[in-house]
Amino acid sequence: MFFTKEFLQHLKEALCSSKTITNYSYLLHKLKDYFQIRGITEVQSASTEIIYGFLKEIKSRKCSDREYCMNVSKLRKYLGNRSQGL
Repeated sequence: MFFTKEFLQHLKEALCSSKTITNYSYLLHKLKDYFQIRGITEVQSASTEIIYGFLKEIKSRKCSDREYCMNVSKLRKYLGNRSQGL
């Protein structure tokens, strides 16, 4: 499972702005799509290489360095303990 709804609810309860929640939602939707294309159905089963591949794909979309860093930060928050090394 991806627990996206639960995570977004957590952000809402933490009083994050609606823009922040929308940004997380967009990123996590893209992450879920990226995983599903690769046959990954649970975020816990994604290897570090797969996560790095997703980050590489984000960077290839010509986002700014600031936006890229913000996405890395969002993924670290979402992935929790699995994000060490990102």
